[in-house]
Amino acid sequence: MRVSRAAPKGAVIALRTDTWKLCELEGGGFADLDGAILSRSATTDEWSGFYRWYYDTVCVRPNANGMLVGLNYPGAA
Repeated sequence: MRVSRAAPKGAVIALRTDTWKLCELEGGGFADLDGAILSRSATTDEWSGFYRWYYDTVCVRPNANGMLVGLNYPGAA
């Protein structure tokens, strides 16, 4: 059992991690915005660029996960 601040109070979330997959929509690489991967700053001696990777998280068996809500337990504010 793990605890997370992302879970709302009065709820228990049960996830099977083997049912979640990471689907890559486009492979990672440096973004080519204007024909150049790196851009030079006009005011300082520096170059900048950013790395992008398009992906989505998908559940292949949603019925294998669950959530209990509306629980009241002592000490809950």
